[in-house]
Amino acid sequence: MDTVPLITFVEVFVGSLFTIFGIWITNQANLERLKIQLEHEKETN
Repeated sequence: MDTVPLITFVEVFVGSLFTIFGIWITNQANLERLKIQLEHEKETN
């Protein structure tokens, strides 16, 4: 019975890592898109 809380903790920890990694990927993509948009706006003005 002592291993059940440990397994649960590990599952929650791994799930949190996946979530943080997904957020990081999304932020990197948004940053790249905003850089492209800024360059385009500089060229058009």
